[in-house]
Amino acid sequence: MWPADVVSASEDGAVTIWDAEAAALGPSLRHDGPVTACTLAGDGRLIASGSEDQFVRVWGAATGRRVAEYWAGAAVRSLSRQPGGSRLAVGDFTGRLHLLNLEPGSGSGNSN
Repeated sequence: MWPADVVSASEDGAVTIWDAEAAALGPSLRHDGPVTACTLAGDGRLIASGSEDQFVRVWGAATGRRVAEYWAGAAVRSLSRQPGGSRLAVGDFTGRLHLLNLEPGSGSGNSN
């Protein structure tokens, strides 16, 4: 579909994929509220995004298809991926930290 070199979040609910080498704008992925955080994850195979709609969505970088969704229970404030690993840390606006495993079939995550 599109090489995912850079992803950006937007108040209009879009996560936009960029091809940095070609300086070209790729397709947008959608949330139902402003997107507050996004990151490339899974060694660039996945895109994770979080929104004020209280969802973390995980997309296939090559396909743009949603492969997983996690309800945080509050607006998502931040995302951070584990370098070289399969975990995603999600901070929400209530101060909770959610740890998600991005491996297929791993289920949801832990919330503290």
